[in-house]
Amino acid sequence: MQFFKLFLPLSILVLTLIACNKDDDSGSDCGPETIETTIVGTWTETPIFGIGDEVTFNGDMSGSCTEESLFSTELNGNVANTFTWAIQADTLLELDYPNGIGVTYTVKSVACNDLTLDWGGFTVKLKRKG
Repeated sequence: MQFFKLFLPLSILVLTLIACNKDDDSGSDCGPETIETTIVGTWTETPIFGIGDEVTFNGDMSGSCTEESLFSTELNGNVANTFTWAIQADTLLELDYPNGIGVTYTVKSVACNDLTLDWGGFTVKLKRKG
């Protein structure tokens, strides 16, 4: 019986130390998770209908993507892989392309390394690259 009196507190202590491992710093560099503080960087897209690759949002409000990206646009054969971006009311991501196309995404969720956007009923999931 005395063994169990010592075993239980010792087990709880060991589990607590394991659960609070200092090497687990996921999210520690993120700070507040808002679209403005999170979006800058390069992201990998979860494909939709086989389309999806990579998109980069720069700190100067410019951006670029690959031709296979969900963020690439085409108008009358004019493909645009660069854009400018802006955030409106913390919930809208607006992209303007040099070929005259403008696209607005609704921000559904923001986490350190994950963004979820909605575009016309399609869910666009992004994962921070690197």
